[in-house]
Amino acid sequence: MSVQSTTMTSVAADEVTTSTDQSVVDSMVNSVVDSMANKDAELNNSHVLRQAQLSRELQELNTMLADKQELAGQMMRNDEQLAAVKLQHEVSSHCVYTV
Repeated sequence: MSVQSTTMTSVAADEVTTSTDQSVVDSMVNSVVDSMANKDAELNNSHVLRQAQLSRELQELNTMLADKQELAGQMMRNDEQLAAVKLQHEVSSHCVYTV
């Protein structure tokens, strides 16, 4: 084998090795990029699900608050009516005792 032929074979072998190494590197980079994209998608999905859960919980709390406010209003109206009935009773009782 001549020196020129040996050099060409060596260069060709280096190119094959470099090409193979580049393929391995490209494959690894693609794998990392895919993995990052999957994690980003999972994180985004998790965030959306958490926001939906918090939204449902907030809606439930708002509903309970509205119910409690309605109950408090009814209790105040009942107290006012009871106070009026009590006053009428005291007035009528006072009238009965003074007669």
